[in-house]
Amino acid sequence: PEYDGVEVIEMPDEVDLGLPGTVFDSEKVLGDKIVPKGARLIQTTWRNGVFRVVFNRPWTPTAFLKAASSLKHPIDGLMFSADSAREAAAKAVFEALTRGPTLIKAGRRAEMERWRALAESLEEAEEKLRAAIPPDERRVLSSKRIVLFRRLLREIGYVDQGVAGRMAAGFQLCGRIEKNRAVREREPKNPFPSSRAEICRAAAVAKEQIGEVVKPSGDDDMDRKVYEETVAEAKEGWLKGPWTADQLNSRHGRMWIPSSRFGIRQGAEGKVRVIDDLSRFGQNSTVVSTDEVPLGGVDEIAGMVKLWAQAVQPDGSVVVDCGGGRVLRGRLHQEWTPNSARDLRGRAVDLKAAYKQLTRCRADAAFAIVAVWNPNKNEVEYYEAVALPFGGSGCVYGFNRAATALKLLVSSDFLVCQSNFYDDFPCVEPAALYDEECDPVVGALEILGWTVSTKKLK
Repeated sequence: PEYDGVEVIEMPDEVDLGLPGTVFDSEKVLGDKIVPKGARLIQTTWRNGVFRVVFNRPWTPTAFLKAASSLKHPIDGLMFSADSAREAAAKAVFEALTRGPTLIKAGRRAEMERWRALAESLEEAEEKLRAAIPPDERRVLSSKRIVLFRRLLREIGYVDQGVAGRMAAGFQLCGRIEKNRAVREREPKNPFPSSRAEICRAAAVAKEQIGEVVKPSGDDDMDRKVYEETVAEAKEGWLKGPWTADQLNSRHGRMWIPSSRFGIRQGAEGKVRVIDDLSRFGQNSTVVSTDEVPLGGVDEIAGMVKLWAQAVQPDGSVVVDCGGGRVLRGRLHQEWTPNSARDLRGRAVDLKAAYKQLTRCRADAAFAIVAVWNPNKNEVEYYEAVALPFGGSGCVYGFNRAATALKLLVSSDFLVCQSNFYDDFPCVEPAALYDEECDPVVGALEILGWTVSTKKLK
């Protein structure tokens, strides 16, 4: 974790410590307690004569070294983000090695045709669902086959059956996040959340301060690109606007909270990434979740490689450890040799504008106001986010809830050894399984209505 823990200080006197998310650049003395340099402010409240300060405690070098040295190295085991991910990968490896590449590829093609036929048979139900979704959200979700998604998840016995319904209703930006039953539970990262009422009481202050926050950055090219991206998102239907403050007051009864939009440069080419800061005025401070976000990063890719590398035994048997004491045993299919079974290739499928393919829930519209600098008019413009804003804590839980379901569905139905890290879906398998005419990951995602970035296929 980024910080060593959460601390709470209570004192009789109120102190101005800044906004939630502020990182202290020096020690702060609060009553008889010291808040160390590098601490991050989570929340301040004043109730019944008690001023309460909640902050993230930074690591000391000694504590960080001790925690890091206790971690398990990927080479010492199979490091998967969730038990279900390991089991799905292990099953894909075992089936491929014991059934042979010809049968696996034929099975994938047959399953793809079954999906297409099922999608066609459910189209009337899809249209009925789309008609029930409000027009702005419907535009973002127009390509999604949510009914098909729900049906396929039910077929594999996926435990988080509510994810399809949440896709239709939109994902939460604020408050307690709806439980994802497919992931492990953990202690919430924000054990002392603000309430919607608390941040609404500060709405007037946020609107007064937004002009101090959203202004020229000093990089004219950056400002221009951020604004152009904003206009492009509005044309796509991901944002609504521009609105004036008065118009937003009419829409949301003055209880709307802005977030500042800014840009950062990424990579050697300096590509501009647009960020919506939902921390400054408190939206993120309301978010609380007990869900672990199962991100399959480099460790999980190493785990997949290790599954393949260790599966084939010297005597021609196949042994795959699924975890939890369950082991799959069989014989290597005659189409394989030990070398060809270990001739691995990796590929990553990337979703295009991933967050913008899902919507925020309609109840949180007032907390999804984006303030951006218009360099052409030298003024602040307001937009309302319909798609998930990049910068919301709630969006991380929402998007990854959908991505986890996608990963396990495709792995199960197409026997693909794959992972996911946010919008990237890397898979590892022997070269003999590659089928140029039927990519199971791309094909499945496209049938379900997700847009894949063809520029990033690798």
